[in-house]
Amino acid sequence: MVKDRNTKPRNRTGFGHAPGTNKKDFRLGTWNIRTLYKAGAFDNLLHEARRYNIDLLAIQETRWAGNGDVNKNGYKFIYGGTDKHELGTGFLIKTNFENEIKDVKFITNRISYIILKGKYKSICLLNAHAPTEDKDQDTKAEFYETLDSVMDSFTGHSMKILLGDMNAKLGHEHMYRPALGNYSLHACSNDNGVRLLEFALSKNMLVKSTMFPHRRIHKGTWISPDGRTINQIDHVLVDKRWQSNILDVRTYRDADVDSDHMLVIVKLRERIKSQNQGKSYQRKLDQDKLKDPILQRQFQQKLSEEIENNESNMGEDKTINEINSQLTNIVY
Repeated sequence: MVKDRNTKPRNRTGFGHAPGTNKKDFRLGTWNIRTLYKAGAFDNLLHEARRYNIDLLAIQETRWAGNGDVNKNGYKFIYGGTDKHELGTGFLIKTNFENEIKDVKFITNRISYIILKGKYKSICLLNAHAPTEDKDQDTKAEFYETLDSVMDSFTGHSMKILLGDMNAKLGHEHMYRPALGNYSLHACSNDNGVRLLEFALSKNMLVKSTMFPHRRIHKGTWISPDGRTINQIDHVLVDKRWQSNILDVRTYRDADVDSDHMLVIVKLRERIKSQNQGKSYQRKLDQDKLKDPILQRQFQQKLSEEIENNESNMGEDKTINEINSQLTNIVY
């Protein structure tokens, strides 16, 4: 795969994270997966989330009935939908961020949100699945009225991010600056695109998915069944106030859950504490004792026995952190 040139913004004021530091950025994603209502679909989704190291994924078209949550393989999946296995949204979040969830609500079968505790502010992630371009005007208007109401319910100081399948083609119309960036895939906005841009302007938000100079193959988010048409209709918006926190937005074409939509990943510069972060006391090996040949042989024999006994617990479904924790316990 050809790597993109570095598109990180130079302005990182307010965070103090100079290049070369080991500060971990938060990896968001949005994905219309078409359905989880078939055998193996959920496990496949988990596999792709782990493969791309996604911290939190906003999902559209889950098609799971009712509301609930599932914990599996280091992720918590929170979902909401109707009883008819239609539409539905959800959030897939790493379990080590689970304690930082302040609130989750499913407003309709197209709109939901999750609020996380950041170090200095809340992060409100609004997950949306807009009606398709061919839907009637009343249906579209109702969707944006609900979106408007939910967005206004978030506190002023919080970081607000809207992401999802907006079914919106965005062009290069200058009248929608500064909400619209210079790198949209399309020449002209469709009706859904106009609605999204007008919403962005009314909320002082920027469509960050149009603001990074990626190759065309890393902009498109939907592909037609015959493979001939690629559109950019899934988008990511953020308050203008927090625009520098979004370091990148791009599509990953190799991610596969048997959907006509592609995975979109957002690189977010924000401090969200995970359960395995923070300072903790760590025991240290007394390495001087290993200079004794007898103790050295005893240690090697004991270590080999413990690893062999625990080998079955170190399967493919274990994360690196989980395996490291097991090895640490064996050593000590």
